[in-house]
Amino acid sequence: MTHPEQSNQVFLRDSGLPERWQHRDRFAILQTGFGTGLDFLATWAAWQNDSLRCERLHFVVLEASPPDATALHQTLTAVAFDPLVRELARHLCAQWPTLLSGTQRLEFAAGRVVLTLVFGELLSTLPTLAMRADAFYVDATSNSNSASLVDSLVDPLISNSPADAQTVQGPFLLRGLTRLAAQHATLVATSMHAGLRKRLREYGFEITAVHDDHDNDDGNSGRIVASFAPRFRVRRHEPPAPFSEICPHAARDAIVIGAGLAGCALVERLAARGWQVTLIERQASAAQEASGNPAGVFHPIVTSDDSFAARLSRAGFLYALRRWSDLRDCGASFNWHSDGLFVAAQNEEEFAAMQATLERLALPDSYVRLVSRRQAALHIGVTPAFGGWLFARGGWLDPAALCKAQLDAAGVRLKRLFGQAAQRLEKRGDRWHVIDAHGASIADASVVIVASAVDAQRLLGSRHLPLTAIRGQITVLPLSSDAAHLAPEIPLIGDGYLVRLNSGSLMTGASYDLDDTDPEVRWTSQRENLDRLAHLVPSSRSHFDSATLAGRVGLRCVTSDRMPVIGPVADEAAALALASTLNGAHLADIPRIPGLYTATAYGSRGLTWAALGAELIASQLDGEPWPVDRKLADGVDPARFLLRVLRQTLRA
Repeated sequence: MTHPEQSNQVFLRDSGLPERWQHRDRFAILQTGFGTGLDFLATWAAWQNDSLRCERLHFVVLEASPPDATALHQTLTAVAFDPLVRELARHLCAQWPTLLSGTQRLEFAAGRVVLTLVFGELLSTLPTLAMRADAFYVDATSNSNSASLVDSLVDPLISNSPADAQTVQGPFLLRGLTRLAAQHATLVATSMHAGLRKRLREYGFEITAVHDDHDNDDGNSGRIVASFAPRFRVRRHEPPAPFSEICPHAARDAIVIGAGLAGCALVERLAARGWQVTLIERQASAAQEASGNPAGVFHPIVTSDDSFAARLSRAGFLYALRRWSDLRDCGASFNWHSDGLFVAAQNEEEFAAMQATLERLALPDSYVRLVSRRQAALHIGVTPAFGGWLFARGGWLDPAALCKAQLDAAGVRLKRLFGQAAQRLEKRGDRWHVIDAHGASIADASVVIVASAVDAQRLLGSRHLPLTAIRGQITVLPLSSDAAHLAPEIPLIGDGYLVRLNSGSLMTGASYDLDDTDPEVRWTSQRENLDRLAHLVPSSRSHFDSATLAGRVGLRCVTSDRMPVIGPVADEAAALALASTLNGAHLADIPRIPGLYTATAYGSRGLTWAALGAELIASQLDGEPWPVDRKLADGVDPARFLLRVLRQTLRA
């Protein structure tokens, strides 16, 4: 495709757009290959010009070889657009992300147009998508991703070798499309191959048109138009459905329990989608417990094998930066510093391992780079014990101010019930009620999301949700004249951390006391924090008297696998009753309690995970494409512990 008008002809018209998205709450398109972005821009422009457009347009792209920001800008500025498309292209280039594998979500038009970019090879990314596609754009001329898709769909019909890798890919990829297709989803493929037509029919697509475009100056040989209308139901699980389909008579309202980082992020994401939200908090205001520290640091994890934790933290980190930026753009004011963050090695051996990891992963410098001890001192203003990783976009912010900004963004869609403690949950008909200690109903709604840290286990009544409290005590250090040289320009992280606050003081810590709920500041914890600081910054030793320092205690919540818990709550009783039939079960097979969700166990990474967790639950509720792949979603699914119990029981 070389021009937006050609994109309109090939994809928009043949997909029945804009008529098909009109008067709908949401419409989702999956494209194999981003190319120059013109297909997305043409679709966005058509949506923008349509007064009857859907409330939210999702455009999901699978791309193995995305252009960097410079190449995208050069390509789009070289093409003649109408004024609207030119303006949309400017917004796209301004938001174009760092090229890192995984899923990145961009929002435009006040969040009503959502571009979800999945960077990676088609064979690995397509099976992990979680979405309900109303239309497929398959552009064989766009890039290697799309070409390999069409080739592999066709070649199995003409291959003479059963062992040929493409013999396996074709059906595998078509199954991937049918798994995602909504009923009557359209598919437009820029190919005329008869084998493709046959394959599409075999997998439930009805061919509605075949166009010969050999005279077009864009070089396409033609295109096939199809609609998903299978004669038989062969899918084990339907694509993610919105809560409105699961409970068709339910009102669009929700209760969030807990006004920390997890709960406030949920309020903002739900209200942005039009939900009416009631926030229940036992304290007198938001962010009074673990989220109430004067500062919180944020940065992703990097591991040599790009582990689950590394991929989840990367997704959370990148999404959080976008959400905070959007809040700022909308006028929110909160203390946010993203000028960089340094993670120090513990010794020379770890520094060498850090170097080997970056050489293996080839991550861009704009994400993370290795710096020596001397180089680190130039960035930090303080000399660490060892060199380490510098995260250019890491930093710190005031969690309580962020929570306030998120609640303010919800506006009139939020009802705040502070100073009220939830004792238990009760389902009455299709409404959830939150009951207080006197047996009275505090509030009721169609959906309840428990985001109250370790207390979530009690409220949910879950036997198979292993939550543990971690006591964390921070230490506040005065910046006296003889300690001024210890004030870092950016946060310094190691076994502990050191952050310079706007008040002119320093914050260090934090203790990590397992199964300890003591709320009082302890001298021993202050001493431990100073010892960690001395290992991180040797020149800090003997500057402070632990007996005279201020501190603060917060209780964090973790699971046995140290990953968060985000998503729909399992119906443990129903699952255990069906245990004998769940042999070989997956998380999608586990029965859930309709309208009950949780977001908890963020540990010390609430800033990294809270926004992404909120977006995941909001997407699940509204049947939208998920902001992470299924592997990451499964790794934080509340039912994962129950599934392990079921599998162990069946093996026994």
